[in-house]
Amino acid sequence: MLGLYANDVLCRVTFGRDFSQGGDYNRHGFQKMLEDYQELLGGFSAEDFFPSMEFLHSFTGMKSRLLDTFQRFDRFFDQVIDEHLNPDRQKEKRSKDLLDYLLDVQTSGSNEITLTMDNVKAIILLLQNQCH
Repeated sequence: MLGLYANDVLCRVTFGRDFSQGGDYNRHGFQKMLEDYQELLGGFSAEDFFPSMEFLHSFTGMKSRLLDTFQRFDRFFDQVIDEHLNPDRQKEKRSKDLLDYLLDVQTSGSNEITLTMDNVKAIILLLQNQCH
């Protein structure tokens, strides 16, 4: 129960939305994406130990799973970012979430910190690994 609460809080801070069981959580296949992501990160990869055996990923299906999971996360993040960049949403009175702040830094073009959209997505992905 405490884990679910921590998950809800972290997702709400990151996205400003509730990705708990039901609703947006199920609509986006969020749980399945996180499970696949963690399985791929934690699974054994012969390439990690034997770089010359990269071809094994094609035979085991690991390469296609990696690409599929990457593309699903990329589409999901694009959708969430587009929602945050929507001018109608920004006019609503609400508190900012972490993604809003990252997008502010990314669009401000500060000389101190430069973030690309890929950097923003990478930060979100790191946080999402904690949302599971």
